[in-house]
Amino acid sequence: MRISCSIAVCFLLLGMGGCRFKEVKKESSATICRYHMHQIGLALRTYKIRNGAFPPPFLADKNGMPLHSWRVLLLPYLEAQHLYDRYDFSKPWNDPQNLEIAEEGGVIYNKCISCDLPIIYTAIVAVVGEGTVWDVKQRIKRDNENQPNSVMLVEALQHKTHWMAPNDLNLKQVTDLETVLIEGVHGSGLHGWYANAVLEDGSTIKIAMRKGTPKLQNPLGKH
Repeated sequence: MRISCSIAVCFLLLGMGGCRFKEVKKESSATICRYHMHQIGLALRTYKIRNGAFPPPFLADKNGMPLHSWRVLLLPYLEAQHLYDRYDFSKPWNDPQNLEIAEEGGVIYNKCISCDLPIIYTAIVAVVGEGTVWDVKQRIKRDNENQPNSVMLVEALQHKTHWMAPNDLNLKQVTDLETVLIEGVHGSGLHGWYANAVLEDGSTIKIAMRKGTPKLQNPLGKH
């Protein structure tokens, strides 16, 4: 009887230890994701310091069709000048020649190990559109006035995209669709109750879940 009780206690302790291990692993993964986003935020800040403004969310053709993403423009600031030099801006992002750098660049934008995405995809998207940090008119205004610290990037696994594609989320998508922020990952409990986001100053924040779904509160900066 004592042996049976001892065995039961051992299994109970092992079970508790396993749960704790999962919690630690989850938090460790979230920390890696947050650190990675912070590095991208710092690269954006460096871009602004050297160029006078943040990069445009995309470069377009003469008809206004997006061709190239800010992620490509940021490569030199993420120690990937060699990839940037191989990219041909005279061709679309998905031209076979440009796609030759897809996997190498994917290593830069896909470091959230628990997202479990193909290497060429990323869950990090910009919050773009009129009134955001990425808006050219807004950027000029923000430089001339004391503007609040606004959200630039968010984790959005549901809206995963090829890292080279000029795909991001506009302000309406983020504010109207409360489930947009890393919904799939929250469903599997990756970050528990929050998603990561990057602010204009390069710092990161946790966006809390609201009634089971994450919601970006005041994306223009009134935190």
